[in-house]
Amino acid sequence: LHQHCDVLVNNAGVLAHPERRLTKDGFEMQFGVNHLGHFALTAGLMDSLLASDAARVINVTSLAHTWGFIDFDDLQLEKAFAYSFQGWRAYGQSKLCNVLFTYQLHRELRRAGIHHVHTNAVHPGLVDTSISRNLALDFWPALKHFGYLISAEEGARGQIRLASDPELGKVSGRYFTDLAQEGKPGVHSQRASSNSSYNLENAQRLFDISSELTNCSFKFINP
Repeated sequence: LHQHCDVLVNNAGVLAHPERRLTKDGFEMQFGVNHLGHFALTAGLMDSLLASDAARVINVTSLAHTWGFIDFDDLQLEKAFAYSFQGWRAYGQSKLCNVLFTYQLHRELRRAGIHHVHTNAVHPGLVDTSISRNLALDFWPALKHFGYLISAEEGARGQIRLASDPELGKVSGRYFTDLAQEGKPGVHSQRASSNSSYNLENAQRLFDISSELTNCSFKFINP
């Protein structure tokens, strides 16, 4: 792996498959790609992040985390009717996982006495990309027609700012979001996330379960 890593942006994601699908590892697709993949990659790169003088981890989440909820007895959404609303239930869960993971990783780092690795979550906004390609009803063209979508360049500004802005060099454990609803498309700023994203017990439980499922553990040892 890289000798040191200054910035890690966990941006991979899938959106609302209308039918439940599995990854190659047997995980529900959105939980596996949107959360477990980010968790495993971050764990695998932790030594490289720790070797940096100042590292930043940016987890791309979504406003959908606000309606997400987690059933720890059915994380894979295997129960009858659990994979509901044409995949949006699963998407909301995975995006809530992104925020919970961000906050818990921040706490784990600080608990280990590590203060030079920072982690934040960001909602890029409603972005005009192909992420809507799997929707049962693709309403992205309508959103674009009425001016509700922002460009990929505008959506990326939040990640770029968190990765490079000197003023945010020591900001960690925070949630940033696109301000299009405030009339500032392409501008991202810190805001409060959903109430459920601040549940400490759930964050720790998700962190531990994710480690078990991926067989990836975090070793917070300064080089």
